[in-house]
Amino acid sequence: MLVVALIAIMFIGTAPLISASSRERRLRAAAEEIEGMVRGERAKAQTSGERRVIEVRPAGFYETNRGRKQVLAMPRQAAISLRAPGADWQKPGGQEWEFSPIGMVTPLSVRLQDGGSWMEIDFDLLTGRLAEERYAF
Repeated sequence: MLVVALIAIMFIGTAPLISASSRERRLRAAAEEIEGMVRGERAKAQTSGERRVIEVRPAGFYETNRGRKQVLAMPRQAAISLRAPGADWQKPGGQEWEFSPIGMVTPLSVRLQDGGSWMEIDFDLLTGRLAEERYAF
């Protein structure tokens, strides 16, 4: 009886850690998807020599250069908000994210949220890689 009680106590104590770990994995996976899309669009802008624009809509990220083609669906594992420098967080609603042929990326921060856990990511203006992240899991 004592052994069963100890096992139950250990399970109850580790359940929140397992839950937080799975939320962290989901948020990191969504951040990696977005980073891959950013790096890909930046590379396309550099190789084509044309400016590329991604429109962020509630359903996902859309290339607007030649028509409207979905590049990345909105990650299902997290709710997304966006913030331009000096602005407040906003839900996706047609914001444009520009990628220049000289390699510059319009500054934009992305906040991914899953329940009470969140992760904010900023992208490097020159490389398109994650420059900074803030989180609470």
